Amino acid sequence: MANINLAQDNAAQEPRLISKGMAMVLIVFFAIILAYGIVLLLDMRVKSEVVQMKSQYAEAYEKMRRGEASEVADFNNRMNISQKILAEGLNTSEILSAVEKSMIPAVYLDSYSYDADGSSVTLGCVGDNYNTAAKQILNFKNSDFFAGVTAGETELEEETNKINFTIILKLK
Repeated sequence: MANINLAQDNAAQEPRLISKGMAMVLIVFFAIILAYGIVLLLDMRVKSEVVQMKSQYAEAYEKMRRGEASEVADFNNRMNISQKILAEGLNTSEILSAVEKSMIPAVYLDSYSYDADGSSVTLGCVGDNYNTAAKQILNFKNSDFFAGVTAGETELEEETNKINFTIILKLK
C-alpha cells in the first residue's frame, strides 16, 4: 500500500510538555503551599500578639500587686457612695446651690462634708470677724432649704487674723 494517512489534523501537532491534568495538579499544589505559608505568617503574628498581651497583663497585675489597687478601690468606694446618694434622691448640686445662695460676701468655704446617715452637711467657713460668722449662721437659719442649723467650733487664726468656724446644716 501506498502511503495512506488516516490521521486527522490533530496528529500533526507537537506533543505537549504538560498535560491538562498535570497542570491542574500543579496549580492546586502551589495554592496549597501558598495557603500554608499564609497560615504560618498569621500564626507568627498571633503568637507575637499573645506575648505582647501577656506582658501587658503581667505589668498591670504587678501594678495592682504593688499597691496601686487602692486607686481602684477608691474609685469603687466613690461609685458606691454615688449610687447611695442617687438612690436617696438627694442632688448635690441642689445642696450646693442652696449653700451658695445663703453665703454672704465676707465669708468663704474652706471645706464641705456630707453625712448621708444623718442627712447633714458640715461646712468649714472662714470669715473676717465674729460678726460675719454670726451673720452667716443667721443667713443659713433663714433659708427654707435647711431644717436646722448648728454652729460648731469657732477659732481665730492668728496668721491671717481670720475666723474659722464650722456650721452643721440639717437637710429637710
